[in-house]
Amino acid sequence: MGFTRADQKAYALWLQQKTYLNWTPDLFKAYHFAKAGIRPSYKLERLQQPGTNGVIFFFDDRIGEQNFRFLHELFKDQVMQLGYRLHAADIRTNQKDNVFETIHKYYFTPPPTCLNNSAICNQLYGNVSIDYIVLDAQPSFIRIIANSYLNGAFSTAQPFDELLQYLLVQPSAK
Repeated sequence: MGFTRADQKAYALWLQQKTYLNWTPDLFKAYHFAKAGIRPSYKLERLQQPGTNGVIFFFDDRIGEQNFRFLHELFKDQVMQLGYRLHAADIRTNQKDNVFETIHKYYFTPPPTCLNNSAICNQLYGNVSIDYIVLDAQPSFIRIIANSYLNGAFSTAQPFDELLQYLLVQPSAK
């Protein structure tokens, strides 16, 4: 989203060389350190409410701007490999208190499938959104959120930690 042809070529090479492995395992460890109350090596914020789980990974100079942006694309690709459908993709810019905020948003819904021989819809991890936030033309954070339905028409959502493991530890980028 918003990639030039040069960006697309650079991203394809980045995937081919598995450059993301320089950060994805460490981001996963950082998430679990934060979960255990241990100060993580990367700044993040865990999000937990009934029906909503997520994480915000804040930009870090050790990753770099282009790599951070490419991580956003990698996460999108990974969610799609899980069978999710890209329901919406957009970029919007807002001005808040003299700060320009640009949000690159991907919103995914699980494939419409039922659990074995039942009318219960399999929601996998729930609806997933992946946002890349830029403040005054500087990368700020990537937010990954899974929102699940909490009623009997849907299966219990799979654990958010499993989604993160898939995105960060076992990327199978093509």
